[in-house]
Amino acid sequence: MSEVAHLKNDNEKRHSFYQQYQTLTDETVASERQSRNALLQQIETEQQLLLETEKSSYDFVIVGLVSVLLLSFGIYFFYNRKLNREYAHFESLLQKIASEGQIKPVRDAAYSIQETVYKGIAIPEKTEQFILDKLAEFEKTTYFNNPGISLQSLAKKLNTNTKYLSETIHVHKCKNFNTYINELRINYIIKMMTSDARFLNYKVSYLAETCGFSSHSAFSSVFKSVTDLTPKQFVSFLKKKNEKQ
Repeated sequence: MSEVAHLKNDNEKRHSFYQQYQTLTDETVASERQSRNALLQQIETEQQLLLETEKSSYDFVIVGLVSVLLLSFGIYFFYNRKLNREYAHFESLLQKIASEGQIKPVRDAAYSIQETVYKGIAIPEKTEQFILDKLAEFEKTTYFNNPGISLQSLAKKLNTNTKYLSETIHVHKCKNFNTYINELRINYIIKMMTSDARFLNYKVSYLAETCGFSSHSAFSSVFKSVTDLTPKQFVSFLKKKNEKQ
């Protein structure tokens, strides 16, 4: 009986150990499964975040490219329209030169009003006509390109005085002495550029020196005020026109 009880007790212990082992194994498997599921879920979440990040980056790149393209098109459109408008203005200047022999800048309203109310000194009619005739002869020369020209030197050359000369220029040319000389210079250099293609290959500084300006900047400023174009624009347009012919 004692042996039977002993065997029975051993079986119960083995069964108990087996159950404990089975429970531990089930818990281990469940824990591993849980860990694996958690890891898979984490990987899936990270992949989803990565996909969303890549999509956001892709969308950002697309939006950026579209914006750049639209901006580039807008800049090109407005630049091209501005260029066409400037070229049309350039052609109108050439027509003025062909019909009138010179470019006459449009005077603003303020100057016109000032001219209307202006009261200068009285000049004898014969003297005034004499000065006008002398100015007409002067304009056919290139003396105005002399860098040292002044109201005094021109008055001496025309055999008159500075007051009469300044008054005649103001009344009949509607400008002061410096503006009168500068516009003669600009018209001269434009005629040279339109008649001699070699002038289109010269530097702006040389063009300025040729027509008596003391500096590149002074020449460019006056050229712009007379033609509403820079010297470089005018040269570029003239080359373009010559290529078409």
